[in-house]
Amino acid sequence: MPAKSPRADLHQTITDKIIAMLEDPATSGASFPWCRPGVTLSRPTNALTGKRYNGINILSFWCDGHTHNYRSGIWATYKQWQELGAQVRQGEKSSPIVFYKSLEVEDPQAESEPGDDPATRVIRMAKGYSGFNADQVDGYALPDLPIRDLTERLGHVEQFLEHCAVPVAYGGASAYYRPSDDRIQMPERVLFETSATSTATEGLYGVLLHELGHASGAKHRLDRQLSTKFGDQQYAVEELVAELCSAMLCGDLAITPQPRPDHARYIGSWLKALKSDKTAIFAAAAKASQAAQYWHDQQPATVEANHAA
Repeated sequence: MPAKSPRADLHQTITDKIIAMLEDPATSGASFPWCRPGVTLSRPTNALTGKRYNGINILSFWCDGHTHNYRSGIWATYKQWQELGAQVRQGEKSSPIVFYKSLEVEDPQAESEPGDDPATRVIRMAKGYSGFNADQVDGYALPDLPIRDLTERLGHVEQFLEHCAVPVAYGGASAYYRPSDDRIQMPERVLFETSATSTATEGLYGVLLHELGHASGAKHRLDRQLSTKFGDQQYAVEELVAELCSAMLCGDLAITPQPRPDHARYIGSWLKALKSDKTAIFAAAAKASQAAQYWHDQQPATVEANHAA
């Protein structure tokens, strides 16, 4: 049997460490290493009045903001957006707004003396409106993003990515690989922040290399099944492959000296979707190592020599 290469040993070590982390309850639950303005727990705010929404409207807007990856928690009705000089785009779907108004009505069950005014009681009447997020309108400028960029550009990593030749665009608050035009979309760099498990730089490159892991599965590369639906088993397996590939490349490129707990958190969430079948991670690890090697194979020999050193 041929001896394993140093890189293969490193990949196995990373896989083993992540599996060990999965046994630790502290690593349960996936998290995002960047600030997602549209889905944070800040109170949704009305664009016209500046007032914060209350009650069930908060939960409703949080849910829709998460589902649609809206960049902000700024909302208003159709009419209010018009008052601001903005226009809701055709075909945009609204989110419900519930407004309660107190009304004083006659209480037929209450007794009153002859000649007295009828007894009354106060009721709350709900009235529904339709709300739209700032991302659904034209003619409205969101507040500027924070100008402090906590990420560092690592020259050797940027060089590695350049030779991978997958276009990367920054904008919005979502990260994904789009097979249809073979490109990676990343959140703005200024949204990445330092957390308990990673620096802003580690978080950014970890996410970018995760998406590069997905890109390795394109039909003209390793031809993995990428046309899967969220939540099904094949989708979960592909997420395992991409995150393990990210962890391996982070190790290969010395972005982090060892797998971060957030890798294990993310992987653990998908293993749960696979009914906690931990054997699934070994099959995914083999595909992830193949993906990582694919990207190394795209590098000029001089670049690979520097990485090996």
